[in-house]
Amino acid sequence: MKRGGLPRLGAVLCAVGMLVFCAVATVKDASAQSERPLSIVLGFPAGSGVDSLTRMIAEKLRVSLGRTVVVENKPGASGRLSVEYVKGQPADGTTMLIAPMSLMTIFPHTYKSLRYDPVKDFEPVTHIGAFSLAFAVPSQTPAKTMREYIELVRKDPAAGTYGSTGVGTPSHFFIAMFEKSAGIQLQHVPHKGSAEVVNNLLGGHIGAGILTVADIAPQHAAGKFRALATSGAQREPSLPDVPTFKELGYDIEGSFWYGAYVPAGTPKDVVAKLNTALSEAVRSPEIQAWATKAGLNMTGTGPETLAAAQKQDFERWGPVIKATGFVAEN
Repeated sequence: MKRGGLPRLGAVLCAVGMLVFCAVATVKDASAQSERPLSIVLGFPAGSGVDSLTRMIAEKLRVSLGRTVVVENKPGASGRLSVEYVKGQPADGTTMLIAPMSLMTIFPHTYKSLRYDPVKDFEPVTHIGAFSLAFAVPSQTPAKTMREYIELVRKDPAAGTYGSTGVGTPSHFFIAMFEKSAGIQLQHVPHKGSAEVVNNLLGGHIGAGILTVADIAPQHAAGKFRALATSGAQREPSLPDVPTFKELGYDIEGSFWYGAYVPAGTPKDVVAKLNTALSEAVRSPEIQAWATKAGLNMTGTGPETLAAAQKQDFERWGPVIKATGFVAEN
């Protein structure tokens, strides 16, 4: 062997060894990454409808992704705490936010100083599902239709009180559109939650209420409420006898949604993997059956669809909110 051959051979073997070591380390790192728990963060308390949905989704993801999936409830500040928390997490696919559209499209118009940017701070993952609102009156109300209700309010303004789940919510601004379209003025009575609105409607303490279809449909079926109109583009399967606002001649429509997001900078392949698993989960027969009863239309579409819906609703609700003059307190 020539002088220097052994050192060269040693150098080659060393280099090969390092390559093998790096390859093994990379595989181990990727494996460890996939085994790390996935946290799904939600700005609602445990026991809420969207919490139940999220926990069903989490169980589906646990099976399909082969990893631990936990649901973290971080209610507070109308859901903003959950968004701020996820914004600050590593962009590595281990933390995901499920948020209603209001956090990403309405709050940027109502809060002067949000501590997050819905576009710059997050990557859209999946458009999970959509839902509509229903406007209802107590069954003892003399008005049997929306037209009769409007006549009643014009004759007796005291009958024009309506309850919602709070100021600055989609239901609040949807009724603002209805007031403009119908040429009437209603008195908004904000509540702390849907259960409080239902109780006050049952007790006859407010003249009307606007809640999700899931909140109104059971009471309508039981004859305790009379639903007069729904906000979506089409009639709701759980309220087939109730027309939409648009059917009644009011040029307003409102479909609201939940979306899944991860922190900005999350690799595209990670986003794609999460989207595939989420889409399969929300389209599963079990979740579809639950959603139908809850008045949810499960979509399970990709990042592009969610981004488009977010942009469209941001632009759509801006003028409506501005016209009300409403500004939320931080």
